[in-house]
Amino acid sequence: MTDDLFPETIDKTQHGAEWWAGRYQCRNWHGFFQSREDGRGPWQFYVEGFTDGPPGEEQTAHVALIERGERLCGAPCPIDGKGRVQVLGRWYGHDHWKH
Repeated sequence: MTDDLFPETIDKTQHGAEWWAGRYQCRNWHGFFQSREDGRGPWQFYVEGFTDGPPGEEQTAHVALIERGERLCGAPCPIDGKGRVQVLGRWYGHDHWKH
């Protein structure tokens, strides 16, 4: 409870850490940054950008990963033709990521 009152004491680099940033509930999920507005709805990964692969190959999504110092960096993750992003071996549809 006191961590909610003093968010600077939360180690955001640890899996399972949760905090609020304005209206967004945020968390560290296995090193990846996730959020949801007003603490409702599905948790969403944040895709920083995309890279096109060679013709006929999948695109790459750069999903926000929390580094030391609580900085975000883009981790390359496959995205398929159905708009699903693969994170840690599991595919997530567009309801679970935003750009």
